[in-house]
Amino acid sequence: MPCPHGCTPAAGLLSDADTLQLMIDAFEAGGNDDPALREMLVRCLDDPVAARLMSRYMRGDRTIAAELARRLQTNTTTRFGNE
Repeated sequence: MPCPHGCTPAAGLLSDADTLQLMIDAFEAGGNDDPALREMLVRCLDDPVAARLMSRYMRGDRTIAAELARRLQTNTTTRFGNE
């Protein structure tokens, strides 16, 4: 995510997918036991459109909240399939 002061890491910013994977890893390492949250992040990771929307939402753009919710409701495929 961009720095509010305009700083840019030498290696560049993380992609939306890398940011989501980092969040999933952090939640798992921290002992987060909310499966619904993990599933939402995995759905975003598996859907590039949802990943972009989630990235915008995390940066503070709440105007896309309804669109993100609709996208997550209609996209039920995860990396684990429809088990």
